[in-house]
Amino acid sequence: MKGVVVLDNEGKRIIAKYYNSPKSLETNAQQKWFERQLFLKSNKQGGTSGAAASKPLNMYENDIMTVENYVAIFRCYVDMTIYILGDKDDNELILAMVLDTVHECFDKVFKHSIERKSLINNMTAVILVIDELID
Repeated sequence: MKGVVVLDNEGKRIIAKYYNSPKSLETNAQQKWFERQLFLKSNKQGGTSGAAASKPLNMYENDIMTVENYVAIFRCYVDMTIYILGDKDDNELILAMVLDTVHECFDKVFKHSIERKSLINNMTAVILVIDELID
């Protein structure tokens, strides 16, 4: 498990927590670049909803991709995407279970309204869920 990243539908960071970061993700600039790659690749897969997206949004379904030697399991919502990151050798099923658990916790905390505004307004709860689940 290398990190949890939540990006809005423009690719901007809502929250990102990296664990045991390798040298390629040590600085904020490196992390932002990596997050941009995550966003661009997930958009190409039709995962997130952009203004010109013609594919339907696969809300509440996990998707998988590799970016820069990392495995990213992600789930799209109306106005944001949650990514769970692992090493290229990590078990994708375990990462998917982590994402499912994050979703279930957010669903309960935010009373079935998982969206950008809810997360930003309740960042303490978001951090608590992520820290308790992963740390």
